[in-house]
Amino acid sequence: MTTKEIQEKFNISVDDMKRFKAEAKKLKVIADVKLEGKAVGIRINPMYAMNGQDLSEELFETFKDTYVIND
Repeated sequence: MTTKEIQEKFNISVDDMKRFKAEAKKLKVIADVKLEGKAVGIRINPMYAMNGQDLSEELFETFKDTYVIND
């Protein structure tokens, strides 16, 4: 989903969305999806969304440095 689609679906103001994205990025929960240098959407860290199961290589690479898995 794009940021605009998320704002519309959940009735979130532009300022609230900016604050949410900044905090979520800082916590490594989300990352922007960029095409040709332009942000076009958001990815959710698979550790939160999928509990680390069935990850594509591209998705893993996006977040590989964002968390440490403890045994």
